[in-house]
Amino acid sequence: DISGQGVHTLDCTVQDAAGNTSSSAGDTMKIDSVKPSASIAVSAGTLGNNGWYTSDVTIQTSGTDATSGIASCTTDQSQTTDTTGADFFGSCTDSAGNVGDASPSPLTIKRDATAPTLSLSHTADGANGWNVTDPAAEALTAADTTSGVDVSTFNCTDSLSGFGAVTGSSSPYAADISGQGVHTLDCTVQDAAGNTSSSAGDTMKIDSVKPSASIVTPANNASYILNALVVASYTCSDATSGVAGGSCNGPVVNGGDIDTTIGAHVFTVTVTDNAGNTNAATSNYTVKYAACYLYDPTKSYKAGSTAPIKFFLCDANGLDVSSAGTVVQAVSLTRQDNSAAGSLEDSGYANPDNNFRFDTTLGPLGGYIFNLSTKSPSPALGQKTSLATGTWLLNFTVGGVSGYSVRFDVR
Repeated sequence: DISGQGVHTLDCTVQDAAGNTSSSAGDTMKIDSVKPSASIAVSAGTLGNNGWYTSDVTIQTSGTDATSGIASCTTDQSQTTDTTGADFFGSCTDSAGNVGDASPSPLTIKRDATAPTLSLSHTADGANGWNVTDPAAEALTAADTTSGVDVSTFNCTDSLSGFGAVTGSSSPYAADISGQGVHTLDCTVQDAAGNTSSSAGDTMKIDSVKPSASIVTPANNASYILNALVVASYTCSDATSGVAGGSCNGPVVNGGDIDTTIGAHVFTVTVTDNAGNTNAATSNYTVKYAACYLYDPTKSYKAGSTAPIKFFLCDANGLDVSSAGTVVQAVSLTRQDNSAAGSLEDSGYANPDNNFRFDTTLGPLGGYIFNLSTKSPSPALGQKTSLATGTWLLNFTVGGVSGYSVRFDVR
């Protein structure tokens, strides 16, 4: 038996019984009983993230054999399509015919050379594509059929710097966009292999602030005279989406005449912005009669005399609107100062009643008279003594509405 790996060179002689020796005889014996060592590995390809290749992959098998040498190995193999895992095997044969399987067995290749897809979108909850909530939600729809989307790689920009963190465990993902105005959004994302999507964009408009309305005329708590020509003046504004056309409205058009009929009035201006936010401004005003004097307020009544306070109710044009059905009642006296006009005027009889008397002979269509004693106290009017020298106001109500007065002097 010939044993041992390698090439054996053999030489032998032999003798016969008579002692004769043969010529030398030789032989060569090659022994290789050991399989060759073989390995399989990637020889070409771009390795991305997480063990994924992002290009075509070439797989090569190579081997060694210490005795007879390598005769052949599995030819190069390739992976040219995306796959979550393709198994490759290889082997080498030595010159003695021994076959060795390549290690690792198998070699698993993951290939993803396709970028993920990405789109941005949102649903506006206001008018004209505007959002009236802040922050507003943006949807990020991303997909990758092979290695999958890597949520941690979202890279987003916002022209107004209001892009929040991307959240969610599956598509569509979500992000809050905050801040008033028009947001220009742009995002990319990578898959697990490291491929980057094309840029995806969206425009989000946010206006969660109500528009404003401002009323100049009629001023709040203002008082106007019956039938006065008072021109409405009001404005509306909105800093973000702007005031919607034709939405800044009051009881009359801006520049129109407001209602100046007798009584309390509410003037309301409403406004809507282009996002659909609404607001209103309100001004309360009253319209009253004027008192057209039927005496000369530049002349003083003599102290101790009776002052006949006579007037008719009139409008802003001086027209007499007095009537017997309109009750005028004196309620108080107010002293304005201690000086009075120089000339004196005496008058007739005193009447301590607090009610003005309607007299059809006064004024164009009738008027009112109240005979006020400047000498006798009138407790009902707050007058506890005779009236001192000065300018006085006689305060009265018309139809139960207060805020009326007429002026007279006592000297």
